[in-house]
Amino acid sequence: METVFLSVLNQSAAASWLILTVLLLRPALKKAPKNCTCVLWALVGLRLVLPPGLASRWSLLPSAQLVSPDMLYAAAPAVDTGVSRVNALINPALSRALAADGFSSANPAQVWAFLAGVIWLAGLAAMLVWAVVSCLILRRKTAQAVCLRENVYLCDRVDAPFIFGLFRPRIILPSDLPEADMGPVLAHERAHLRRGDHVTKPLGFLLLAVNWFNPLMWLAYWLFCCDIEFACDEAVLRGSDAADKKTYANALIGCSAPRHAAAYPLSFGEAGVKARVKAALHYRRPAWWVSILALAVCALTAVCFLTGPTGSVLHAPSPDRACVSATVESPGNRYEMTAGASLEYAQELLSRVRVGRAAISPDRSQTRDAQNTLTLYYAAGSPVSYHFNRACTQVWVEDGVKPTLTHTVLNPELVRQFFGSRIEAPAESTAG
Repeated sequence: METVFLSVLNQSAAASWLILTVLLLRPALKKAPKNCTCVLWALVGLRLVLPPGLASRWSLLPSAQLVSPDMLYAAAPAVDTGVSRVNALINPALSRALAADGFSSANPAQVWAFLAGVIWLAGLAAMLVWAVVSCLILRRKTAQAVCLRENVYLCDRVDAPFIFGLFRPRIILPSDLPEADMGPVLAHERAHLRRGDHVTKPLGFLLLAVNWFNPLMWLAYWLFCCDIEFACDEAVLRGSDAADKKTYANALIGCSAPRHAAAYPLSFGEAGVKARVKAALHYRRPAWWVSILALAVCALTAVCFLTGPTGSVLHAPSPDRACVSATVESPGNRYEMTAGASLEYAQELLSRVRVGRAAISPDRSQTRDAQNTLTLYYAAGSPVSYHFNRACTQVWVEDGVKPTLTHTVLNPELVRQFFGSRIEAPAESTAG
């Protein structure tokens, strides 16, 4: 369960950067078709479900993984936000709070991850129960609805028009809906059906339920609900004259519904009624060049945020831990370092080594073939050993708790230079 929760947490963190980007782009795309904003929210949904292995050099995500699964087994747990100053601020305190004590059967990080996973599952279950109960209540309310024509039904127990159903969606109208509002309302609900909003909105709610712990997801879901309403308004008003716009705005006011965040229904007057009325009265079809520019922005956003960075920084202990010595071992050679300059050189190397996001194999054994090893010894706590293969293209870490998985080194030449050169400090180094 901890692994699943960490995967969700990492995906949610990556999607948060995209949500912030969409929040910045929405005002800039105010004059563009609202469908473009809906595309941006669709990208957020894709970011939440795409596998983490998709990477490119054009990615603007600062971190490949906020929390690595190896963190649960590390003697000094740390996160990788992708921002060095933030890492330096968070990780020292995190390492002290979650450091292994050597006596407990489980690492503190594992215990907290398990508890967080339980809370996450409880929240997910509550959200799903809420959605199911809401749907059952609506189904009971609309059970006696009378068919007006095709998939349009009249119901005495509802106050606003909405769409209900996934596979056989029905348009539910209040029985007392004024005749003047019937045309605009049906045009709006049919626009929802053409766009498939009766499917995408429940899917959006499902993603919200999975990521309920992320405040940005709640904001994104609300704005997504508003934007699909704006998009349907535009679909109805395209080509309308001033009289039609006024009629449509009056229908919006007459059918306004209370705000809520349930998966159902897709109400005609559900979200942002005041803004929608104003937009309807002043609607103008966007210029063609604005539409093209908006699509280009969507495409660029997809390239930059649907892919992740090509790698992450190699996990290294918090810099506030005092390193007193280090040992470098390569085939036929062993160097022991105790001077400050040499230790800083070794620690600088680790801060520059980048590794692939995905592990090469699930093997955590200590019998892996390690031809080059850098071991750092600390005044307090277990030593940390970085094991590289002969070509320095693979690495795994052993810190006295549990060895990490093996990862690909993305800049092996840097590591090869380190192990291939003799440390020029003969008074403090010995070769064996």
